[in-house]
Amino acid sequence: MSATAEHSRSLRANAIPFGRDIMTRISAPVRWMMPALIAVASLLLVTACGGGGGDSNAAQEGKGTLAIAFSNAVPQVEKVPTILASEQLEDEGYEIKLIWLQSSEDPVQAVVRGDAQIGTANTSTLFGATAQGAPVKAISAQNSPSYAMVVPPNVTTPEGLDGLRIGIHAQVSATALYTNLLLKDYPNVKPNLVVVPGSANRVQALIAGELDASVVQLSDLQVLEEKAPGKFHVLYNYATSMNDIVDSAIFTSDKFLKQNPDAVNDFLDALVAQQKRIKEDPQVLIDGIVANVPDVTPEQAKGFADTYLESNVWPEDANFTDESINATLDAVKEFGGLDGVPTREGCCTTEPLDGVLHK
Repeated sequence: MSATAEHSRSLRANAIPFGRDIMTRISAPVRWMMPALIAVASLLLVTACGGGGGDSNAAQEGKGTLAIAFSNAVPQVEKVPTILASEQLEDEGYEIKLIWLQSSEDPVQAVVRGDAQIGTANTSTLFGATAQGAPVKAISAQNSPSYAMVVPPNVTTPEGLDGLRIGIHAQVSATALYTNLLLKDYPNVKPNLVVVPGSANRVQALIAGELDASVVQLSDLQVLEEKAPGKFHVLYNYATSMNDIVDSAIFTSDKFLKQNPDAVNDFLDALVAQQKRIKEDPQVLIDGIVANVPDVTPEQAKGFADTYLESNVWPEDANFTDESINATLDAVKEFGGLDGVPTREGCCTTEPLDGVLHK
């Protein structure tokens, strides 16, 4: 068994799947300001985790525990470098817990409560949460856009999307954002947006004829072609055409950032190292995909790795600069469908990553 597979087996033993909890039913403006309910939810989750709250100093016992909350119930290709970074941190002495959640809101709530120290979520959700007062900060991009708009063969321009049924994950989601960005210069194009949560589910809806087009993850292009050969093609690859946008961000709480700067720096150092490593040795990425993403063969993993690396989904600078943050904020503000207006100061800090990149 490879070292990656051994690490992944160990980390999966500590992986904690959670369903949507009571906090997801609270309206956005008050979600982040209910200490009593937060305390109860935190106690329940800490009991489930078998671990303590996340804001104690990481150096109290050895390197301490880092719980990382993801916005998917199972690992995806986009998350593999972050998983590899967690393996590096485990080697460095941290106890790592990977928490796989159901929606992009759930990791934000977990980090706010202190049940996780690090979270990942799409920027529409994360920046929207900061606009509503969530005390968290994005500290890095996890990945650039890893989506493509797939359409029938007869559609060759965005104008052809008029009247078509286009699948999106949710009204506030990366898929809705990217659909709107593609159509921003075509105000007369009026597609019918259909909410179908989950890229794999949208692929199935395409195959079944329930959708005409959809934004899907790059990893699903191979599946779509295998199951419906010749019936769809890529109209727009967001990974290559909108690489200045931060798709999914890494974030932490303001409290943890202030109290545990060394742990934050260690995480970012590991993330940057693994993003560089998979480019220098793509077999590391292939092995990581096989070890972590369910039901993927080595042959499929190689195809995924080739597609994602060619599309530069994981830039070596972590794609977290003033330019990329501002471009993402502009896109989210105009097309993200958010309540409230996120600000550069409220959503993000580049200081920790800048320190890692320039040390």
